[in-house]
Amino acid sequence: MGALDGKIAIITGAGGGLGKATTLVFAKEGATLALADLPGEGLASAAREAPALGARTISVPCDVCDRAQVNAVVQKTIEAFGGVDILVQYAQAIKPDSPLEVASEQDFVDTWRSGVMGSVFFMQACFPHMRDRGGGKIVNVGSSGGVLGTRGVGPYATAKEGIRGLTKVAANEWGKHNITVNCLCPSGMTPTFEQYWRDHPGAYEAAVKRIPMGRLGDPERDIARGVLALVGPDLGFLTGASIMLDGGTVLIS
Repeated sequence: MGALDGKIAIITGAGGGLGKATTLVFAKEGATLALADLPGEGLASAAREAPALGARTISVPCDVCDRAQVNAVVQKTIEAFGGVDILVQYAQAIKPDSPLEVASEQDFVDTWRSGVMGSVFFMQACFPHMRDRGGGKIVNVGSSGGVLGTRGVGPYATAKEGIRGLTKVAANEWGKHNITVNCLCPSGMTPTFEQYWRDHPGAYEAAVKRIPMGRLGDPERDIARGVLALVGPDLGFLTGASIMLDGGTVLIS
């Protein structure tokens, strides 16, 4: 028996590093999956690997900035599986190396639209289905970059802090429907970070020095298992929280 047997989950950004890791962990734990991401090999790969692990799966290309595309993902999930119990939202545009003095208006618009508004669109589309099923679990994704105000990522950090505010409001309003809404702030080794560190020699070593655990999280073992804990059967009384899954960086800094 898996922890998510009988549960229907939508994962956005499912083709990316942490999104794909969560897809695979959920598949192993018995979830039925609707995978959403921009079209490409990442989404295609996740859509191949999840069924190989036994999960009933659909994949729907989606730009989360477009409400119509978001609504289509949710509608296709309902048509295919009959409901939705879990929503995990990784999708987020990011432009690394964006100091405030040079960050453009479009940089802020893109990160806000994909992060905050994309999260809003999916939450609003899923809400009536979760309510009618007697509850649900939503995990939004923030960042220690927002909590700490990390240099060089102003647009991204601003959007991530907006997501944390959104999470608290939704938790406050939707708790009466047995819908929990939490925000995970992970520090995991992703392709985006790998490319950034290749372009900025020494940045990886500096980042690791700030982590008490002395390493970044493994996408599947450390981060995706944390998401599993939030949406599994044991944390139904936790809502509105920001979970710093970052090896102690924020809490001990």
